[in-house]
Amino acid sequence: MPIVKTYHKNDIKIAIWKIDESLEELKKMCSRVLDPSLSQTSHSDRLKDRLAARLSLLHLLDDNWEGLISISKSSNGKPYISGLPEYSISFSHSHNVAVASLAFTNHGIDIEKKSDKLERIKTKFISDQENDICSREE
Repeated sequence: MPIVKTYHKNDIKIAIWKIDESLEELKKMCSRVLDPSLSQTSHSDRLKDRLAARLSLLHLLDDNWEGLISISKSSNGKPYISGLPEYSISFSHSHNVAVASLAFTNHGIDIEKKSDKLERIKTKFISDQENDICSREE
């Protein structure tokens, strides 16, 4: 199964998806998700990233949700699940990995491929505690 890891900590759930499926496979798997922004994505690799992120969200919701999941965007561009405004969701993707997060508190998530530049500037966006966690999981 493409889910690499699912984290449940401090009421935030995170699912990570390693993308190794074709675009057609991802489209079929994502049939339960209605997201108008997906139809505006013309580049196939970008669409694969976005579909995998939505599939990660499906994985997080499976225990609580039946049927279609409709994703909309607020006036400031933040995605939310229509009919479930109490949930805060966030998506990110980088280098054939996609991630979704779900929580009852406003939050955001971002993933990046590890690089020398990222190592040099990480103190600008990662706390010491987060850095310790990342160092242990390498």
